[in-house]
Amino acid sequence: MNLRILNLTSRAIRITSTLVLIFIAYILFTQINPLNIQQSNLIQFTILYTLFLLATIAIAIPIPKAFGYSLVIGTLIIPMLTLAIISYVKKLGIYEILALLIFFIFNAIYLPILGKKGGLKIVVTTIILLIIIVFPSFTLSLTKFHLSVISINSIYNLPKPFISFIKEPMSKVSLYGIFSTIVGGIGYILASLRKTFTPVSNLTRITIPVILVSAFTFLSYNLLGNISSFYGLFEYNIIAIAILSAVLLAFYNKKNIYGLIISAVSFSLLILFVLEMVFSLSFTSTYPFLIEKNLPLSSIIFPLFLITISGIASPRGILDPISIKKKLFTALSKNEYGKAGDFIYILRSLGISETDLFCELINKSRNCNSILWMQEKYKINYSKCSNLRGLVDCIMYKNRIPRDIDVILDILYNKDLSYAEKLAGFVLSKGTKDYREEKAKTIIAKILGNTQTAQNNTNTQVQSKPNDEKTPPLEKWDPNIWVGREIYGYKIIKVLGNGGTSYVLLGSRSGNNQNYAIKIPKLSVQKNEATRASFTTFDDLSKESSKLQEMSEKNNEIVKVYGTFVDVNTIKSITSGNNTLDYLKSPPAIVMELMEGGTLNDLIKNQIVINSTYWTNIVKLIFLKVGYALSFIHAEGYVHLDVKPANIFFNKSPGNYGEIIYNRIKSGEISVKLGDLGSARKIGERFFEYTPEYCPVDQVKSILFGKGADPSMDVYAFGASLYKALTGYSYNPPEVVNLMDKAITDSLSGRNFKKSIEEAENTYATFYSQLKIPDVDFSLQKIIISTVNPDPLKRPKMKDIIKELST
Repeated sequence: MNLRILNLTSRAIRITSTLVLIFIAYILFTQINPLNIQQSNLIQFTILYTLFLLATIAIAIPIPKAFGYSLVIGTLIIPMLTLAIISYVKKLGIYEILALLIFFIFNAIYLPILGKKGGLKIVVTTIILLIIIVFPSFTLSLTKFHLSVISINSIYNLPKPFISFIKEPMSKVSLYGIFSTIVGGIGYILASLRKTFTPVSNLTRITIPVILVSAFTFLSYNLLGNISSFYGLFEYNIIAIAILSAVLLAFYNKKNIYGLIISAVSFSLLILFVLEMVFSLSFTSTYPFLIEKNLPLSSIIFPLFLITISGIASPRGILDPISIKKKLFTALSKNEYGKAGDFIYILRSLGISETDLFCELINKSRNCNSILWMQEKYKINYSKCSNLRGLVDCIMYKNRIPRDIDVILDILYNKDLSYAEKLAGFVLSKGTKDYREEKAKTIIAKILGNTQTAQNNTNTQVQSKPNDEKTPPLEKWDPNIWVGREIYGYKIIKVLGNGGTSYVLLGSRSGNNQNYAIKIPKLSVQKNEATRASFTTFDDLSKESSKLQEMSEKNNEIVKVYGTFVDVNTIKSITSGNNTLDYLKSPPAIVMELMEGGTLNDLIKNQIVINSTYWTNIVKLIFLKVGYALSFIHAEGYVHLDVKPANIFFNKSPGNYGEIIYNRIKSGEISVKLGDLGSARKIGERFFEYTPEYCPVDQVKSILFGKGADPSMDVYAFGASLYKALTGYSYNPPEVVNLMDKAITDSLSGRNFKKSIEEAENTYATFYSQLKIPDVDFSLQKIIISTVNPDPLKRPKMKDIIKELST
């Protein structure tokens, strides 16, 4: 079905129906004198106004809760209020008046409560209250009784709900009581449902409303004696029967085209009615074709209500809300935003708000384009979303700061402190120098419990340091300059490491007594290899930080990433040499779990441990953990690209003796984790990461020719690291290492690199053909030889390696 045709048809019918309804409302409130409403015509009055309310709801917001309110108000509130005020109150005794007051006071309190709440518990509560308050007070207010002495017997003899009415079924009051008890009770139950509860099939969306209104029509005709024969019934209900047949046919055959047929028929009939009304009014100033002797409006109005309700329900209800939502999310996943907007319009007309859809989207989708499209196009009430992490991840992944970031930060501060801190740090890293940066600083200060800083620290990140302080040039940078300062809310304690491409600092957060490792890339004005590697790594990390953090949280064999603070524009500004102060105050950084036990590379240097009879089993345990980590990373669609002993960490010192280390790792007292996810890339994505002692030649070749990352590269590095752990020597031959480095250097210098990389391939192939690994467990020899195969296609999968290590 063409969605836009469906949408336009729905709007056209709603507009036409609204005009018709306004005309009917004019007749109801000008041609019918409320003073003439008595017990004798109470049922006609009730049915007429209930139908009017149902038609109004069908145009406005056709959801069960709203229909429930219309039934309660139309069958109980308006008729009882009218009788009490106009014609009936003078005849009531003191007990009837008391019952009437209880009835109105209860509804004045409870109906507003139902407007805000709903659900199964509320439905059960409503049924209980109907039995003990509503129906008894309603019945007593309509039934004459006398209570001279209050006793158990006298209370037992009071008129009983519903039963008292069916004892005299021909009485006008009893007829109204039976009708309103049943229909009003249904109304209360519908009003007790959640607002988000919507019909989920064509049966509940179309067929039931049509049958219900047809029943009202038939009942009203018979009560008024307006139909004297079957021919009259057929004459006045032929339109209802035709529409109902089409709806049922559509429901059972699942043919959406019937929605258009129903819409077209309904629309045509409404237009004809309007034309007839205009034509008739041009000849007379009264409404003879509408007014009858015993009925305020003629029987043509009832089919009109039927057409209104079924016509309005059809174009939107032919697709149930659940189906529409599925189509909406499908359209969003394909970035078809025009179609998505149409679906959102239809769902909004069914009582499902943009906020409800947005909250559901960020919980079930990682399509950041769609999430940010909805966030920018519609006014979202973020406080209604139970989890905003998906939105934060997308903001950081897409490197965009929304206009209402201050609102998001405030809500996160009350709901999710860790992500409030993460988003605030991201905003600070952008250096926006406006209200967004001020809000981020305030949030960080609140989290740290420093309210004074929150009030005063709006222009500078470090109050004690003036803006004009001098910083050394990047080439002479000393990481100790950060010691004692705060970076993104982390107090720097000391420098842990000074590697080839980055510094690693020890940081702490006030309030949680926990330390963290903070990795900051080395930057330089000169476009050397280290600077380029750092820039590329952190540039890519700014795009993947959310996913990498999520991966680290899901797997216990990976060093956790707590936050990333990267702004590529700031990095460019720093490396230009004009703004080293930003490098001091807002450097690109990764905050990671602190692994205080050192690395496998450190452990390998302990001769007592590696000469122990337990060493082979220790290595198996360690690499089994690494295997689990890599298998998970590959399953998530990523490649680590820098597996080596220096990136295999222990949470605390494993010890100095083989037996002790083995038992502590086996028992779980010592955790083994793979670190440095900052180098990870999506499978098939271009990269610039390599460590020549552990990577395969094909990894360097992929860098040079612009090919993507592949899991087989990690498999090779896994085998090379296993070799280093068992022999104490680097696996890749020095000549191969030198050739790979030369190829990279030639490429960066614009020279021909092909000769060097081809020579590296040939040299390694010769080395592999002669590979022997003496004095190593045979099962581990097999794993090493298979994983370092020159042909990436012949290397095993990590899951197969895990099986080998587990035996």
